[in-house]
Amino acid sequence: MRTPNDCQGSSKVKLYYQGRDRTGRFVKSLVRLMCMFVVAIPSCSAFAIRDNTDAIVSSWGGWVTRDQEGLPRRVNLAIGTYTRIAGSEQDWALMGSPDHTDHAMSSSDFETLATLKGIRELDISGQTLTSRRTHALSRLGSLEMLTIAGTELTDDSGSHLSALIGLRSLNVAGTEVTDEFVKTLLSLEKLETVVLDNTRITNAGLNKLIQHPSLKTLVIRGNLVSDEDLRTLTTNARHLKIITKRPDGGII
Repeated sequence: MRTPNDCQGSSKVKLYYQGRDRTGRFVKSLVRLMCMFVVAIPSCSAFAIRDNTDAIVSSWGGWVTRDQEGLPRRVNLAIGTYTRIAGSEQDWALMGSPDHTDHAMSSSDFETLATLKGIRELDISGQTLTSRRTHALSRLGSLEMLTIAGTELTDDSGSHLSALIGLRSLNVAGTEVTDEFVKTLLSLEKLETVVLDNTRITNAGLNKLIQHPSLKTLVIRGNLVSDEDLRTLTTNARHLKIITKRPDGGII
């Protein structure tokens, strides 16, 4: 026979389970809400980064290419494309076009550029590049491709680039780098493509560079290397694609 105390105890148990059930439902709802918020964050961040990057790069006369997620993939702030002047064997220059900017970036601009997130490809050919500015570039940890052709890059300022551990492609054509810069190139473990057109790197430096384990393509037109040394180099590095010729097939 159940006593009043038994009924009272039963009610307490029932109320306990009801309370626990309500708490469980509340926690589940809270978890679902948090999951929805977390999922929404990447897309919100993508738009925030995109808008911020667009405004900044546009103010410098450059342009941005984005990936499918809306994140900035490529930023072009080049004054021109570094190339050989038509009809000349030795003369190189920056050739401008409507796709290039005429804005000369300041040191402050480089510091701002270093704060932009998610950039994987950057072209600043022709911009004035000091050691301080190269150090700013080294903070762009997401970079995979960097083009700094036709700049004042030296072995010393270029050493800052060793911090770009994800770099796969580097174009330093028309700069002041020498064989000493090869040490920086060898430190970039993921590097696959290097463009060294019209630099001061010699055969000695190139023979060290071809030992880079991940290197696939090497462009060395207009360098201080003889035809004979180039032929020897290509023979010793058959695992690489080495571009040493003009479009008409002549070695330069």
